[in-house]
Amino acid sequence: MSHHPPAFSHVVNPLDADDWLKVIAKKLDITQCNDQEKVLYASGRLEGAASDWWDAFIAAHANADAITWQEFQVNFHAHHIPSGIMKLKKEFLSLT
Repeated sequence: MSHHPPAFSHVVNPLDADDWLKVIAKKLDITQCNDQEKVLYASGRLEGAASDWWDAFIAAHANADAITWQEFQVNFHAHHIPSGIMKLKKEFLSLT
């Protein structure tokens, strides 16, 4: 993929994690990747603490190769973005 896709390590503002995931998802939408390739690509863009989280996450799975793109996204959100933050964001966006 071109245009130097962003890496993710950690953020002070949890919404930055959501923004990062959306950027990665948009880039993957234009490719013809399967789920495994999407997970490999996104996880390859993780650095630092985020990479450590991913290493621990896959170590806890018996079949790490079977992790779906949906599962990656759900668990990324659960770990990096407090649920209350996403609720507030959705409420705010519904006002506009």
